[in-house]
Amino acid sequence: MTTELLIPFAPTEVNRWSIARVVVASEAEQPLLARLAAFGPAHYPAGAGRAIVTLADQREGLLDLLEREGSVEVVAHEDYDASWRLPAEPVSLAGGLEVVAAAPAVSPGAKRIVLHPGLAFGDCRHPTTRLCVEAIAERARERPLRSLLDVGSGSGVLALAAYRLGASRVVATDIDPYARFVTEENARRNGVALEVTHPIPEGARFDVVVASVWASAFPSLAPSLERALAGDGVLVVSGFPATESASIAALFPDLRCTPAVMEGWGALVARRQNT
Repeated sequence: MTTELLIPFAPTEVNRWSIARVVVASEAEQPLLARLAAFGPAHYPAGAGRAIVTLADQREGLLDLLEREGSVEVVAHEDYDASWRLPAEPVSLAGGLEVVAAAPAVSPGAKRIVLHPGLAFGDCRHPTTRLCVEAIAERARERPLRSLLDVGSGSGVLALAAYRLGASRVVATDIDPYARFVTEENARRNGVALEVTHPIPEGARFDVVVASVWASAFPSLAPSLERALAGDGVLVVSGFPATESASIAALFPDLRCTPAVMEGWGALVARRQNT
Protein backbone atom coordinates (compact mmCIF):
# COMPACT_ATOMS: atom_id res chain seq x y z
CA MET A 1 0.00 0.00 0.00
CA THR A 2 1.10 3.56 -0.63
CA THR A 3 0.35 7.01 0.80
CA GLU A 4 0.23 10.22 -1.19
CA LEU A 5 1.90 12.96 0.85
CA LEU A 6 0.87 16.50 -0.13
CA ILE A 7 3.31 19.16 1.07
CA PRO A 8 2.75 22.90 0.48
CA PHE A 9 6.00 24.83 0.23
CA ALA A 10 7.33 28.21 -0.92
CA PRO A 11 10.48 27.48 -2.91
CA THR A 12 11.56 31.02 -3.76
CA GLU A 13 9.55 33.73 -2.04
CA VAL A 14 6.68 34.19 0.38
CA ASN A 15 3.22 33.78 -1.17
CA ARG A 16 4.49 31.93 -4.25
CA TRP A 17 3.33 28.57 -3.06
CA SER A 18 3.62 25.16 -4.68
CA ILE A 19 2.43 21.68 -3.75
CA ALA A 20 4.91 18.79 -3.66
CA ARG A 21 3.23 15.44 -4.24
CA VAL A 22 5.21 12.47 -2.95
CA VAL A 23 3.99 8.87 -3.14
CA VAL A 24 5.65 6.59 -0.61
CA ALA A 25 5.12 3.06 0.63
CA SER A 26 2.95 3.16 3.72
CA GLU A 27 5.78 1.76 5.86
CA ALA A 28 8.09 4.56 4.65
CA GLU A 29 5.73 7.37 5.70
CA GLN A 30 6.83 7.70 9.33
CA PRO A 31 10.59 7.52 8.56
CA LEU A 32 10.13 10.30 5.99
CA LEU A 33 8.26 12.44 8.52
CA ALA A 34 11.14 11.91 10.95
CA ARG A 35 13.58 13.19 8.33
CA LEU A 36 11.34 16.24 7.83
CA ALA A 37 11.56 17.10 11.55
CA ALA A 38 13.85 20.08 10.92
CA PHE A 39 11.06 21.72 8.93
CA GLY A 40 8.58 21.61 11.84
CA PRO A 41 5.99 19.40 10.17
CA ALA A 42 2.36 18.96 11.12
CA HIS A 43 0.85 15.82 9.62
CA TYR A 44 -2.73 14.70 9.34
CA PRO A 45 -4.45 11.98 7.30
CA ALA A 46 -6.86 13.26 4.67
CA GLY A 47 -8.57 10.02 3.66
CA ALA A 48 -8.38 8.00 0.44
CA GLY A 49 -4.70 7.19 0.95
CA ARG A 50 -3.70 10.84 1.26
CA ALA A 51 -1.97 12.76 4.03
CA ILE A 52 -1.19 16.46 4.27
CA VAL A 53 2.11 17.67 5.70
CA THR A 54 2.43 21.38 6.47
CA LEU A 55 5.79 22.89 7.38
CA ALA A 56 6.30 25.71 9.87
CA ASP A 57 9.87 26.27 8.65
CA GLN A 58 10.22 26.97 4.93
CA ARG A 59 14.01 26.55 4.80
CA GLU A 60 15.98 25.53 1.73
CA GLY A 61 16.65 21.88 1.00
CA LEU A 62 13.13 20.45 1.12
CA LEU A 63 13.00 19.34 -2.51
CA ASP A 64 16.47 17.79 -2.30
CA LEU A 65 15.34 15.76 0.70
CA LEU A 66 12.10 14.66 -0.98
CA GLU A 67 13.79 13.73 -4.25
CA ARG A 68 16.08 11.37 -2.36
CA GLU A 69 12.93 9.54 -1.25
CA GLY A 70 11.69 8.94 -4.81
CA SER A 71 9.63 10.64 -7.48
CA VAL A 72 8.36 14.12 -6.63
CA GLU A 73 5.73 16.04 -8.61
CA VAL A 74 5.56 19.80 -8.02
CA VAL A 75 2.44 21.78 -8.93
CA ALA A 76 1.84 25.51 -8.48
CA HIS A 77 -0.67 26.13 -5.69
CA GLU A 78 -3.13 27.80 -8.04
CA ASP A 79 -2.95 24.83 -10.45
CA TYR A 80 -3.40 22.08 -7.87
CA ASP A 81 -6.83 20.44 -8.05
CA ALA A 82 -8.04 20.48 -4.45
CA SER A 83 -11.67 19.89 -5.39
CA TRP A 84 -11.65 16.74 -3.23
CA ARG A 85 -11.46 19.05 -0.18
CA LEU A 86 -14.45 21.19 -1.16
CA PRO A 87 -17.98 20.48 0.04
CA ALA A 88 -20.23 19.26 -2.77
CA GLU A 89 -23.22 21.07 -1.24
CA PRO A 90 -23.49 24.23 0.90
CA VAL A 91 -22.74 23.56 4.58
CA SER A 92 -24.90 25.18 7.24
CA LEU A 93 -23.23 26.39 10.43
CA ALA A 94 -24.57 28.02 13.61
CA GLY A 95 -25.78 31.61 13.47
CA GLY A 96 -27.46 31.10 10.09
CA LEU A 97 -24.10 30.89 8.31
CA GLU A 98 -23.62 29.01 5.06
CA VAL A 99 -20.29 27.87 3.63
CA VAL A 100 -20.04 27.26 -0.10
CA ALA A 101 -17.15 26.02 -2.19
CA ALA A 102 -15.24 28.69 -4.08
CA ALA A 103 -16.16 28.81 -7.76
CA PRO A 104 -16.13 31.54 -10.43
CA ALA A 105 -19.91 32.06 -10.31
CA VAL A 106 -20.19 32.04 -6.49
CA SER A 107 -20.33 35.29 -4.53
CA PRO A 108 -20.11 35.91 -0.77
CA GLY A 109 -23.01 37.35 1.18
CA ALA A 110 -24.03 38.68 4.57
CA LYS A 111 -24.26 35.13 5.94
CA ARG A 112 -22.37 33.29 3.22
CA ILE A 113 -18.71 32.32 3.36
CA VAL A 114 -16.99 31.35 0.12
CA LEU A 115 -14.21 28.95 1.05
CA HIS A 116 -11.32 27.24 -0.66
CA PRO A 117 -9.21 25.57 2.04
CA GLY A 118 -6.45 24.47 -0.29
CA LEU A 119 -4.46 22.08 1.87
CA ALA A 120 -4.88 24.10 5.07
CA PHE A 121 -6.87 22.63 7.96
CA GLY A 122 -10.48 23.74 8.16
CA ASP A 123 -12.81 22.68 5.34
CA CYS A 124 -15.83 23.65 7.53
CA ARG A 125 -17.20 20.10 7.89
CA HIS A 126 -15.19 18.84 10.86
CA PRO A 127 -17.00 18.69 14.24
CA THR A 128 -14.32 20.85 15.88
CA THR A 129 -15.03 23.65 13.40
CA ARG A 130 -18.78 23.36 13.97
CA LEU A 131 -18.35 23.35 17.76
CA CYS A 132 -16.27 26.54 17.61
CA VAL A 133 -18.76 28.33 15.35
CA GLU A 134 -21.59 27.35 17.70
CA ALA A 135 -19.72 28.93 20.62
CA ILE A 136 -18.94 32.11 18.65
CA ALA A 137 -22.57 32.39 17.53
CA GLU A 138 -23.77 31.94 21.12
CA ARG A 139 -21.49 34.76 22.26
CA ALA A 140 -22.79 36.95 19.44
CA ARG A 141 -26.34 36.32 20.67
CA GLU A 142 -25.35 37.44 24.17
CA ARG A 143 -23.77 40.72 23.05
CA PRO A 144 -22.21 42.30 19.95
CA LEU A 145 -18.82 40.85 19.13
CA ARG A 146 -16.17 43.51 19.62
CA SER A 147 -13.08 41.56 18.66
CA LEU A 148 -11.95 37.99 18.06
CA LEU A 149 -8.55 36.31 17.93
CA ASP A 150 -8.36 33.07 15.90
CA VAL A 151 -5.26 31.09 16.91
CA GLY A 152 -4.36 28.33 14.46
CA SER A 153 -6.47 29.88 11.72
CA GLY A 154 -5.88 27.20 9.08
CA SER A 155 -8.14 28.07 6.15
CA GLY A 156 -9.54 31.08 8.03
CA VAL A 157 -13.06 29.66 8.27
CA LEU A 158 -13.48 30.56 11.97
CA ALA A 159 -12.15 34.08 11.46
CA LEU A 160 -14.52 34.56 8.52
CA ALA A 161 -17.43 33.15 10.54
CA ALA A 162 -16.69 35.66 13.32
CA TYR A 163 -16.70 38.51 10.81
CA ARG A 164 -20.01 37.37 9.34
CA LEU A 165 -21.40 37.16 12.88
CA GLY A 166 -20.59 40.82 13.45
CA ALA A 167 -17.10 41.00 14.93
CA SER A 168 -15.70 44.47 14.33
CA ARG A 169 -12.05 43.35 14.57
CA VAL A 170 -10.79 39.89 13.66
CA VAL A 171 -7.16 38.82 14.01
CA ALA A 172 -6.02 35.45 12.62
CA THR A 173 -2.70 33.86 13.47
CA ASP A 174 -1.06 30.56 12.61
CA ILE A 175 2.43 29.16 13.06
CA ASP A 176 2.19 27.73 9.53
CA PRO A 177 2.98 30.33 6.85
CA TYR A 178 0.97 28.37 4.27
CA ALA A 179 -2.12 28.58 6.49
CA ARG A 180 -1.64 32.34 6.78
CA PHE A 181 -1.46 32.54 2.99
CA VAL A 182 -4.70 30.54 2.61
CA THR A 183 -6.44 32.66 5.26
CA GLU A 184 -5.46 35.81 3.37
CA GLU A 185 -6.70 34.32 0.10
CA ASN A 186 -10.07 33.43 1.62
CA ALA A 187 -10.38 36.87 3.22
CA ARG A 188 -9.80 38.43 -0.20
CA ARG A 189 -12.29 36.01 -1.76
CA ASN A 190 -14.93 37.18 0.73
CA GLY A 191 -14.10 40.88 0.65
CA VAL A 192 -13.24 40.76 4.34
CA ALA A 193 -10.54 42.77 6.14
CA LEU A 194 -8.82 40.31 8.47
CA GLU A 195 -5.57 41.00 10.30
CA VAL A 196 -3.40 37.98 9.52
CA THR A 197 -0.25 37.80 11.61
CA HIS A 198 2.19 35.70 13.60
CA PRO A 199 2.88 35.47 16.50
CA ILE A 200 -0.08 36.34 18.73
CA PRO A 201 -0.18 40.16 19.10
CA GLU A 202 1.53 41.12 22.36
CA GLY A 203 -0.57 43.10 24.80
CA ALA A 204 -3.84 42.93 22.83
CA ARG A 205 -7.04 41.75 24.53
CA PHE A 206 -9.98 40.16 22.73
CA ASP A 207 -13.67 39.67 23.43
CA VAL A 208 -13.39 36.11 22.08
CA VAL A 209 -10.26 33.98 21.72
CA VAL A 210 -10.71 30.77 19.72
CA ALA A 211 -8.09 28.06 19.18
CA SER A 212 -8.82 24.84 17.30
CA VAL A 213 -5.41 23.16 17.26
CA TRP A 214 -3.74 19.87 18.10
CA ALA A 215 -4.13 18.84 21.73
CA SER A 216 -0.34 18.65 22.04
CA ALA A 217 -0.11 22.41 21.37
CA PHE A 218 -2.18 23.51 24.35
CA PRO A 219 0.36 23.07 27.19
CA SER A 220 2.66 25.70 25.65
CA LEU A 221 -0.14 27.77 24.13
CA ALA A 222 -2.49 28.04 27.13
CA PRO A 223 -0.75 30.99 28.90
CA SER A 224 -0.78 33.09 25.70
CA LEU A 225 -4.46 32.34 25.09
CA GLU A 226 -5.41 33.39 28.60
CA ARG A 227 -3.32 36.58 28.41
CA ALA A 228 -5.10 37.55 25.19
CA LEU A 229 -8.54 37.20 26.77
CA ALA A 230 -10.38 40.36 27.85
CA GLY A 231 -11.65 40.43 31.44
CA ASP A 232 -15.20 39.54 30.43
CA GLY A 233 -14.13 37.56 27.38
CA VAL A 234 -14.83 34.00 26.27
CA LEU A 235 -12.16 31.45 25.36
CA VAL A 236 -13.15 28.66 22.97
CA VAL A 237 -10.74 25.77 22.49
CA SER A 238 -11.16 22.64 20.40
CA GLY A 239 -9.26 20.26 18.16
CA PHE A 240 -9.11 17.29 20.55
CA PRO A 241 -11.12 14.14 21.24
CA ALA A 242 -13.78 14.61 23.91
CA THR A 243 -11.89 12.16 26.13
CA GLU A 244 -9.11 14.76 26.47
CA SER A 245 -11.39 17.62 27.56
CA ALA A 246 -10.59 17.28 31.26
CA SER A 247 -6.82 17.36 30.70
CA ILE A 248 -7.15 20.44 28.46
CA ALA A 249 -9.40 22.18 31.02
CA ALA A 250 -6.75 21.57 33.70
CA LEU A 251 -4.42 23.87 31.75
CA PHE A 252 -6.78 26.79 32.52
CA PRO A 253 -7.19 26.64 36.33
CA ASP A 254 -8.29 30.28 36.57
CA LEU A 255 -11.10 29.82 34.05
CA ARG A 256 -14.50 28.18 34.39
CA CYS A 257 -14.70 25.64 31.55
CA THR A 258 -17.91 24.23 30.07
CA PRO A 259 -17.44 21.20 27.82
CA ALA A 260 -19.24 20.47 24.55
CA VAL A 261 -19.13 17.29 22.48
CA MET A 262 -19.93 16.48 18.86
CA GLU A 263 -19.30 13.13 17.20
CA GLY A 264 -16.64 12.23 19.74
CA TRP A 265 -14.77 15.53 19.43
CA GLY A 266 -14.55 18.02 22.28
CA ALA A 267 -14.56 21.75 22.86
CA LEU A 268 -14.38 23.95 25.94
CA VAL A 269 -16.02 27.33 26.39
CA ALA A 270 -14.20 29.11 29.22
CA ARG A 271 -14.74 32.33 31.17
CA ARG A 272 -12.97 33.91 34.10
CA GLN A 273 -14.19 32.65 37.45
CA ASN A 274 -15.68 36.01 38.46
CA THR A 275 -17.75 36.53 35.29
